[in-house]
Amino acid sequence: MRVAIVHDYLNQYGGAEKVVEALHEAFPQAPLYTSFYLAAYMDKAGFKVNASIIPSWMQKLPFKEKIYKAYFLFYPPTFSRLKLSDFDVVISSSSFAAHHINPLGIHVAYIHTPPRYLYGYDTELDHAKIKKFALFMPLIYKLMRGWDKKAFSRINFIIANSKEVQKRIKKHFGRDSTVIYPPVDTEGFRNIKREPGGYFFTWGRLVPHKRVDIIIQACNILNVPLKIAGSGLAEKSLRKLAGPKTTFLGDTSNEQLKELLSGANAFLFAANEDFGITPVEANASGCPVIAYRGGGALETIVEGKTGLFFERQTPDSLANTIKKFKPDNFDVKIMRAQASKFSKEEFKKKIRFFVEEVYEKRKK
Repeated sequence: MRVAIVHDYLNQYGGAEKVVEALHEAFPQAPLYTSFYLAAYMDKAGFKVNASIIPSWMQKLPFKEKIYKAYFLFYPPTFSRLKLSDFDVVISSSSFAAHHINPLGIHVAYIHTPPRYLYGYDTELDHAKIKKFALFMPLIYKLMRGWDKKAFSRINFIIANSKEVQKRIKKHFGRDSTVIYPPVDTEGFRNIKREPGGYFFTWGRLVPHKRVDIIIQACNILNVPLKIAGSGLAEKSLRKLAGPKTTFLGDTSNEQLKELLSGANAFLFAANEDFGITPVEANASGCPVIAYRGGGALETIVEGKTGLFFERQTPDSLANTIKKFKPDNFDVKIMRAQASKFSKEEFKKKIRFFVEEVYEKRKK
């Protein structure tokens, strides 16, 4: 069985790129196709794929490091024209446009989410403002939704990364899908010794839709220490919101991250995410989670056992839940057992079984 993997772009290292790493571990001979690849950045970030990585013509575009989203009209036709006729199965990993491929073999699409900007979900950029100041944009988005629906109609088998995303796929495209949760490196967090140090903690990309602003304001209300790891577009505005007990740590190593989780009272998570890997990593370390009651967190957190939920994406709602939180009510063993359901090994086992099964059925 000849397999290829296709991913939107390789210019950041987050949950989707960890899926690509695990896909390659499951299918180690598979080459990896993408729109463009920032090799030096991805190496420094820790991206590990021992494969032939093949970028498209978009690798030659100027300023792609900074304005890659400005080229959004180029991605769908670029992926639809990729030459993938040599493969029996092509697995696309997509939240943007990789699912637009049109291979001769079986296309299995692993969907992190339908493109957020096309269907009204929170994104890193404020698309409402973009549409307000660029009056032609609604027409372009309408055109691109047409392309997107056509691309989804061509996919042979769809895998959703959560029940939340499964619902979105059904709503926008009328397609059924199978849920396989993304891989989390739960083993890497298991041996952390818990020594809560009186502060709350959050980490990830500092972009608007992660709603770190809510976390900062809630901790300001309660006058409690907050540590924030990560960097991103919203960092400057978030620093302006921060009170005297909020500390920005920038990008951290895995070892620093483990130390921070060891000392945190709880991990705070305010986003309405497709899945949300960071809360699972926190639970794997034995750290309880306080999360917004929405999105993928509803599938990973067991209320009262591995964390608590707050009801509305407002500072007051989060602050009220933090007030009720008692670290001693949470058992490290229970949290780690729950997190282990989302391990990388589970993902690889399920994805291999799925792909091999559809391939064997198609052969018959």
